[in-house]
Amino acid sequence: MEESPGWNATVLSRYPWIALAISVRSSYEEEIVPDHLLSEGKLVREEHHGFANNEYPAIRTFFAYYGLELPSIPMLAPEFQNPLFLKLFCQSLKNKGLTKIPPGLRGISQVFSFFIESVDAKLSEHLNFDPKSKLVPKAVEKLIEEMARRERTWLPREEAAAAVNSFLPRDGYENSLFRHMVSEGVLMSVLRITLLRSTFLTPTWISCRLPVPFFRIPPWVLSSRTKERVGVIAV
Repeated sequence: MEESPGWNATVLSRYPWIALAISVRSSYEEEIVPDHLLSEGKLVREEHHGFANNEYPAIRTFFAYYGLELPSIPMLAPEFQNPLFLKLFCQSLKNKGLTKIPPGLRGISQVFSFFIESVDAKLSEHLNFDPKSKLVPKAVEKLIEEMARRERTWLPREEAAAAVNSFLPRDGYENSLFRHMVSEGVLMSVLRITLLRSTFLTPTWISCRLPVPFFRIPPWVLSSRTKERVGVIAV
């Protein structure tokens, strides 16, 4: 759940016969789940391990949805336990117009690199920019530089948007590079909803993240300067 559950739990805690189940990515938990909800016993925390022990049924379902051919050998690598990884994997193949897995494509860093390239090729047609300019990889690298400089894995949404859109200035949000990178899953926004005066709710987009932590981005995506700053680990 990418909308903040804090206000939901706070409001519903007044009603003892109503229960609320929410799902929050572990990387977002500290940012969007108020500490007091756990310490006061208003939330019970259970960790879900994605598709663990169910990798093949998940792969079969995702591949069918994206119109992909199942490999002859089952793919049981640990990465396929992660629903987000599996989605990026399938979306990358679809963006490239492929129905089979190309040789050598494995591991989260390779898949993320392939995914970024596929989105760049798709958006170069949709937004009419030179595909050789590699704007999406450049925008991703810029965000990684800023995250590394601040020693955190996210950026305020407005700052992330300004950094991305500087590579392709356009009028309006609908035509912006930032909007399309969010739409394609290259960037993820977090929405926090604050409860004011017991009844008034105010939603605020607070941050932007990459779907893969920047320290697991493949080195060949980054410039030598960024590699030195980030200390990239290839996975």
